[in-house]
Amino acid sequence: MAHRRRSEPSEEQSGSGEVGEPITRIQREAVLDSLDRADEVIVIADPTGRILFANAAIERTTGCPRAELIGRHFVVALAEQDDPTAYEPISEAVGRGATWTGELPLRLPDGSSSRVQVVAVPLSHGGAVDQVVAISRRLPSTSPQVDGGDRSATRPRSGPLAVDDFVAAAAIGPHPEGGARRTAPAGQSVRATIEWVLRNRAFFSVYQPIVRLGDGATIGFEALTRFQDGRPPGIRFAEAAAVGLGLDLEIETLGAALSAAGELPPDRFLSVNVSPALVLNRVRLERALRGVDRPVVLEITEREPIGDYAALRSAISRIVAPVRWAIDDAGAGYASLRHVIELRPQFVKLDRELIAGVALDPARQALIAGLLHFSAALGTTLIGEGIETAAERIALHRLGVVAGQGWFLGRPSRIGLRVESAD
Repeated sequence: MAHRRRSEPSEEQSGSGEVGEPITRIQREAVLDSLDRADEVIVIADPTGRILFANAAIERTTGCPRAELIGRHFVVALAEQDDPTAYEPISEAVGRGATWTGELPLRLPDGSSSRVQVVAVPLSHGGAVDQVVAISRRLPSTSPQVDGGDRSATRPRSGPLAVDDFVAAAAIGPHPEGGARRTAPAGQSVRATIEWVLRNRAFFSVYQPIVRLGDGATIGFEALTRFQDGRPPGIRFAEAAAVGLGLDLEIETLGAALSAAGELPPDRFLSVNVSPALVLNRVRLERALRGVDRPVVLEITEREPIGDYAALRSAISRIVAPVRWAIDDAGAGYASLRHVIELRPQFVKLDRELIAGVALDPARQALIAGLLHFSAALGTTLIGEGIETAAERIALHRLGVVAGQGWFLGRPSRIGLRVESAD
């Protein structure tokens, strides 16, 4: 996403706008800006329904950051459906090239609910559907009133700026020290922007529960970084690395995650993301971990390739802090499986692409069963990521996956973390 496609012209190129001629970067940004101003939620998804693009209205409607919705099934992102058969009418319609229109229940961060009207239009080339465009608008809520009072969240939006205060707050989130959302001054270079983010600590941490699939007890949390200006974390970290500030940003956000985790129950483990570069910089990593009073799992990310496994293994073996290790996105490709073989972590996280639709897909079930055998031979524990329906949780539990995380089990949150006993 951060790299320009080969067919995309540079900003200096101009186009007449004739059919078949690629648009300029300025034209593309103008189109995106127009989409972001729209009142309706506009989503572009792949043939399986996974979101590739969503406009800003999805944040106003669902109360969730756009970055968390990309890659998720658009029905799951908008609705509170837990039964995979709920997707079948939509999938059947768009699969044969027909438009689907209907209503879905909308889940909101405070637990209340409303409804959205959805129109899903398949786009095809050569007879095969290759994208789905979904447009939706929020409808009045049919939920009972909460606390006996009128909730503004239950009123339909009447225009692009008629956004409920609590929805906007959930999408943006307050600054850790209080105050409104902050953004870097416009027109700065990438390096100046990263320096501004570091100087102003314009980020915060959210925590997603990791639960036992058998009884739903919370056994740990994964810490995730969010930036005050809404920039997707993957892009921001890549930008920081490109200008030589990757480790600085990683250390600062890691410190923030460890510090804020003091409000979590002390007997739950905390999983934090670390890059191979930070693991190799043992002194800085151990300094950041100093004084942490809870079990910590260091989750090696794939922001950068691992060039020297021997050096990384050596660095891991010399970490003095009592930590355990995890590998993310297992099953997503050869690289993640090699990480498991070379580094022998205590935890392996199954890529959410393996989880999506597992209840109805024998091939996915067989692959996960194979990974379970593989992990048992290595003495590692599998954690399923991106669990979004009850059917997916049940299927993984029946296969033998012990733990999982995902929106169905608990969304990333800064406040109001409620956990059950892990005993």
